[in-house]
Amino acid sequence: MPLARLDCPHCECAVEVNVTNVTRSRECPSCGRMIMLQFTTKTSRVKHKALLTNITEMGEGGDVAVMAKASSRPVVASQPARSVAVAASVKPVAAPPPPATPAAVPVVAAVVPAAPKPATAPVLVPAADLPPVMPRPLEGDLRNRLEHDPEVKSSARSLIWGLGIVLFLLAIAVLGKTQNWWDEVARGWEVFHATYMKEQLIPNAPASTASEAERKEGLEAAAPVKASAWNREQEEAMTAVKSFLAAKNLEERKKFMRDASVLEKSLKDYYSRQADGPVAFSRVELVEAEPQGTHTYLFAVVDAAGNRRNAMAVRPEPGAPYVVDWGSYALYSEMDWAMFMAEKPTRPVFFRLEAVPAEHYNYNFPDSQRMLCLKLVNPAEKGAPELYGYCVRTSTVGRTLEYLTKKNFGESTPMIVKLRYPSPEESDSVNQVWIDEVVTEGWIARGY
Repeated sequence: MPLARLDCPHCECAVEVNVTNVTRSRECPSCGRMIMLQFTTKTSRVKHKALLTNITEMGEGGDVAVMAKASSRPVVASQPARSVAVAASVKPVAAPPPPATPAAVPVVAAVVPAAPKPATAPVLVPAADLPPVMPRPLEGDLRNRLEHDPEVKSSARSLIWGLGIVLFLLAIAVLGKTQNWWDEVARGWEVFHATYMKEQLIPNAPASTASEAERKEGLEAAAPVKASAWNREQEEAMTAVKSFLAAKNLEERKKFMRDASVLEKSLKDYYSRQADGPVAFSRVELVEAEPQGTHTYLFAVVDAAGNRRNAMAVRPEPGAPYVVDWGSYALYSEMDWAMFMAEKPTRPVFFRLEAVPAEHYNYNFPDSQRMLCLKLVNPAEKGAPELYGYCVRTSTVGRTLEYLTKKNFGESTPMIVKLRYPSPEESDSVNQVWIDEVVTEGWIARGY
């Protein structure tokens, strides 16, 4: 048990008591009254000290050096018992006797009192002479002491507040997701930009050498210059999308398409099955600025029923007008989904689709360790039957598909892939196909 030498505040005697890591009182070995202890916190450790007293820390066992308290109060040192030496019979000392002097009598030795030691002098006290220290059990159980410990209470309050804040933020995030708050915030931001960040018209400044009349005429007739290039770019891109949708026929729509000449065959194939007239819509909303780099804007075309379809507007080269990526808007695939399932071609056919990891293994494709399986969904036709695509996990296609699906945490991943049916000897299933190639992640690719 750690020991400490201190001055009792009651009897002012130098006493030695044991100290522990728990704040409590100790009984004075001299006067029997309780000495209240308290602890002080330092950067290195916590020490217990007696209230309003000096203290000298001591180790266990060994001699103890005690420094008395320096005070203006006089120090009263206990006087040791006087030592008296008495001679039984003392002979008279031989000396010329003075006249009229009586005979010598026995002499008692003089008593010399011990000089008090200075108040600051150290006193060595053997450990064997120290009074025995009896340990006193702590009051109450551990849980009781922890409940009343101020540091524990403070830490508990901090933890409770932190947990409450985290739960509050999680509740806000979940409510925002379920109640579509974030979509409303995005729309409000767009309204804010449209209302408070309008492009201001700045007239061209006339030459300084012109006369006042010419300067005034130039200010009135000067062409306006738009101050916000960002807003101008966005408006130009949205105008291109609206013009693309309002085109009366395919030839007019080609003016607002990217790579129209390259997609000639695909356009003829698609519009042989679809009408090429104007596309009805209720509004066009900005979804994301610069999703594919600079000079690209992703818009959502919303029809009267609330259905949404994305349209990507891009500037092919500096100075060129904005055009629409037709393939990603029309969700064009090389072959109709139902026709592909009916004809079962064994050559690769590219499709724009959504892929989700699946575990569909049977007698045609039984090896789940070797083969990767994905469920393939046609985004252009709701309710279309699903296909299951397979590839070897260790192949380039398998590693690419596994990376894309893991990156999206198993959610639906849009992509362009090439599919083919296995030969009749390999499988006779209608909904199981091989994935031959991954063209790109997403639905935007030049020439597709």
